[in-house]
Amino acid sequence: MPVKNRPELLSKWLQSRKYKVMPDVADKTAFGCSWCSWWLALQPKWRQESTGGRLPGPLSLAKGNDTLNALKKGGASGLVTVLIALKWWAPPLTDSDSDWKAAVTDVFSCLEHLTDTGRGTKRKGNEENKAKAKKKKT
Repeated sequence: MPVKNRPELLSKWLQSRKYKVMPDVADKTAFGCSWCSWWLALQPKWRQESTGGRLPGPLSLAKGNDTLNALKKGGASGLVTVLIALKWWAPPLTDSDSDWKAAVTDVFSCLEHLTDTGRGTKRKGNEENKAKAKKKKT
């Protein structure tokens, strides 16, 4: 994932490679603002341009060839870091933060879209491969 606008605390944590030691987020509001700027910077252009707020525009604004492929990143600096930082921003169980809830909803929607559960395209390919393998055996 690009480091542009990535929260400084997250960058330091990743560079230290001390993954078992979680940092203390002293100012959750500032961290949340930084996280939102980073999340917006990670988005494809069509989501960046469609926003008027801190978070990207809704997925429903996608047209034609618009995808979320820019978010398909794995590894220590991949999409998991977005989730880790989102967890750090989380308010205590006794508090509520509408910005954090909106961010969680947006990330969840993106993950749901990336897994493409409704279309099952990956499974279809696997089923086709299994059928071909069965034909070869007989």
